[in-house]
Amino acid sequence: MDNIKLFPLGLGEEIRVELSVELDGKKYALVHVFREPDVEDRKLYWSYLGRSEMEAGSRQGADYLGAGERLYDRCALRAEGYAFPEENVRDWRTLVPLEHKSWAVQMLLSRAGSLSGTEIKN
Repeated sequence: MDNIKLFPLGLGEEIRVELSVELDGKKYALVHVFREPDVEDRKLYWSYLGRSEMEAGSRQGADYLGAGERLYDRCALRAEGYAFPEENVRDWRTLVPLEHKSWAVQMLLSRAGSLSGTEIKN
C-alpha cells in the first residue's frame, strides 16, 4: 500500500514560474508567483479559448494570448525581476508584458502533466 503513487495537487502552496528573457543582449531572470488555479479558473481559461475560436471563425483561430492573460490576472500573486515604478505597484499586472504572461501561464498549466501513450490511443 505504501508504494502507491499519488498525483500532487499542490493545494495552498505558491507556484514559482521562472523565465529567462533576453533583451538588447542582456538576460533577465523573471519570476512569476501564482496560486494554484482552481477548477473555476481552468474552466474560464478553456471556455475563453473555445468562445474566441467560435467568434473568430476558422481564419483567426483561438486567442491564446487573451485566455492566458485572463488566467494570469486571476492567479498571479506577484512578479519579481521587473523595475515596477513605485506609484503603480497596485496595478503591477497591467505592466507585465503580455508575452511574459503567456509564457508564464503555459509553464503553469504544464504542471497538470500529460497523458501517457496508452490513454491517448484509447
